[in-house]
Amino acid sequence: MLDVDGRVTSWNPGAQRFKGNAASEIIGEHFSVFYTEEERESGVRHVASAA
Repeated sequence: MLDVDGRVTSWNPGAQRFKGNAASEIIGEHFSVFYTEEERESGVRHVASAA
């Protein structure tokens, strides 16, 4: 789950298996950490959707 600023606020075991990060490593981080440095530098905007 993300907050309104795009920071990870919760992390479940499925997310840990899929992404490989423990909750203690990722909670509080911005979702952009899931993109490569090249993607972030290219200026491509990644939008997090809160449904």
